[in-house]
Amino acid sequence: MDPIDKELKQELSDGPFAQDGFTDALRKRIEERIMTAEAPSSPTVRRIRPWLAGAGAAAAAALLFLAVEGDLWFMPPASTLDSAPMAATASQVVPDFESTVRTALLVGLRTDTKTAEPTEEKSEYRTLLIAPDDSRLKVISQGPGILMPYKMDFWRLREARTVNGEGRAYVYWSAALAASSRSADQSAKQVAALSNAALTEKLLFVGNRYIAVEQKVMTRDKKGDLRSSRFVWVKDVPQLAGSSNPDEPPLQQPHVKLKDIFGTAVEPALQQLDPYLPLMPSEFQPKHASTDTWGESWTIARQQGRWIAKVASYENDASGDSQSYRLKDVPMSLPAEVVSHDRLVPEWGEIKRIQPAAVDAYSSPNLDVVLVVADRHLIVYPYKGVLLPNPLLTVELKPQESVIMAHWATDPYIDPWKKNVSAFLTQ
Repeated sequence: MDPIDKELKQELSDGPFAQDGFTDALRKRIEERIMTAEAPSSPTVRRIRPWLAGAGAAAAAALLFLAVEGDLWFMPPASTLDSAPMAATASQVVPDFESTVRTALLVGLRTDTKTAEPTEEKSEYRTLLIAPDDSRLKVISQGPGILMPYKMDFWRLREARTVNGEGRAYVYWSAALAASSRSADQSAKQVAALSNAALTEKLLFVGNRYIAVEQKVMTRDKKGDLRSSRFVWVKDVPQLAGSSNPDEPPLQQPHVKLKDIFGTAVEPALQQLDPYLPLMPSEFQPKHASTDTWGESWTIARQQGRWIAKVASYENDASGDSQSYRLKDVPMSLPAEVVSHDRLVPEWGEIKRIQPAAVDAYSSPNLDVVLVVADRHLIVYPYKGVLLPNPLLTVELKPQESVIMAHWATDPYIDPWKKNVSAFLTQ
């Protein structure tokens, strides 16, 4: 034991100090002990223990030091604590962290609005690209319609329009290379002669190959009464890009079946869900059609942080004037070829704690940012092991606007995305 330590311990054990307990000699020994303390590189463990104030200043000062088997227990003065560097807060982390973000996000949005007809609605679409620029996350570009990545190119989804013999509109979705001069409007001219039906389609989901649509068909029966039907389908880019006739019966139009995605593994689920095939517009008499054993009619829907498959089961309404469907969850995870990245980190509870208004969320593949969807905003939060509460970017949404597409890009694809998307969205 150090001689100074030995003398100090002896004096501490002798009971109350003489001369009011804190002598000049003791103070000198304490100062000498501080000066001769081992350097920070020493393997000696240094512990910090909080001490409460004692009955008197002299007693508190004496208790600041206690040599115990070579370990030094030490509480620095209050002035040292006040000036000590504190752990970095979220507000201190975010500005520096934002400059390290190397993630781009292509978002597709749909806005639904009511028309003059109470039962009708109109849908509008826009695409925006969020990416780092000058060490900050920004909306790099945005434009009307839907621009999606497919393989190594960007494809444009547009509504093709034509009219039937009664002047009723046929509005359906078509796909073309964004760099191509061929537009969806031109493809509409290839449609064959149409019947007296009217058709509109609404995008429900846009992946990197597959697209889910809701289709509304209006027809007149032999008596001249107007009938309406709604269907849901999943199609792929080649089917949307190919020559097709939207006047064909729904089941004869090109589409992707559940068995095309899951194979025969989906058969037990289909047997349990027991969905019914969609009825043709002219077949409104039976209550149910036959059982859909292939999963002909299905869609892809968002469910709190992930995309899921839902199969449709059809029946007439009570009046027999229209056909409706009910969606049933398919208890199987969609494969990567349908949803390339669909992992949500952190857990939903942590997201709601940071943003109570959250209704959905998407996390980047390299786990550096999280896109939180609220009722009227898209909010990008930094993620660094935990969700940091300081938003990097907030984008205002229109009323009734929802996310139907979210595609991520990381290096080395960020800069090409910024260049190409900006060019295509401004065309």
